[in-house]
Formats: sequence, C-alpha cells, structure tokens
Amino acid sequence: MRTNGHLVPLLIACTAAACGTASLALSCRPKIPEGFRKDPAGWQSPTGESEAERYTRAYEAFWWNCVAVKGDDLGNRCPFMCSGTPAATEGCTDGAMEAEAEISRLTREFPAARVRAYLSETAAAANVRSRMGGYFAAGPAALGPRGDDGVEQGAAPAEACKEDGR
Repeated sequence: MRTNGHLVPLLIACTAAACGTASLALSCRPKIPEGFRKDPAGWQSPTGESEAERYTRAYEAFWWNCVAVKGDDLGNRCPFMCSGTPAATEGCTDGAMEAEAEISRLTREFPAARVRAYLSETAAAANVRSRMGGYFAAGPAALGPRGDDGVEQGAAPAEACKEDGR
C-alpha cells in the first residue's frame, strides 16, 4: 500500500498533539455530603461554624497538607484522621484520600519527578500553611513511608479550593 508523503508527518503531528493534551493539574473541590449541608436541629457548634464550614475547612487542610508532603517526597503518606465533629472528621478523611487519589493518577500519567516538582511548586505558590486551618500548626506533616519491615516510620515534616455543594 502506498502512502502519501504528507500523510506520515500529519499522523505524527496529530499523535503528538493528542499525547500533549493530558494536563498536569489537581483540583481541590470539596463536595459537602448531604448530611452536613444543614446543621441538625438544636446543634450547638463548639466553634460557631456550621457543619458544612467545618467539613470544608478540614477537607481543605488535609487536601493541601497532602499536596505539600507529596511535593517533598512522593513516598510520603498523607494523614487522613483527625478529631472533631462528625463533619470535621469526615472532611479530614475525604480531603486526604481524594488528594492521594488525584496524585496517584498523576503519577500514572506523568514522570514521578515532574509530578513531585509540580506538587512542590503548587504548594509553595498556594501558601499551604495558611490553608491548613489550624490542623497542622507546625506545618505540613506526613506519615512516613513504610519501612522494609512494614512498620510505620515516624512523622516527617514536609489552585484554590472551591466549595461544591452538590
């Protein structure tokens, strides 16, 4: 089969353009669970915040912490537990786990060094300490990578969130 001399360069250009469409980007968008959108009748918040506000603040803190600690070392594991009201504790877990999942997706699509550099730059540009809402007063914190024996090692220091009420 004969090919037109212009067809091969065109196919190469189209393939290169298609491969370049993947975006190295993260999106912090807390989705407040239905049960936390309205405070229960008679609810007295210990801080004066609604459960929706507490969920969002916890989500953002743990999401940004994960970006920061993975920017230091992709082998770090993000903490995902905290104490507080039911909304706050769920926000902590959801924020960390969703950031971990997004970062994991990025490491499957892009070279690890590029992802780590992107995370580090994003965390620096976003001033993550101010986004951690009191949950990480000493700065970003990680669960260390597992050692060869599977035992947890000690803690290692390490685009704006938009609330989505869906």
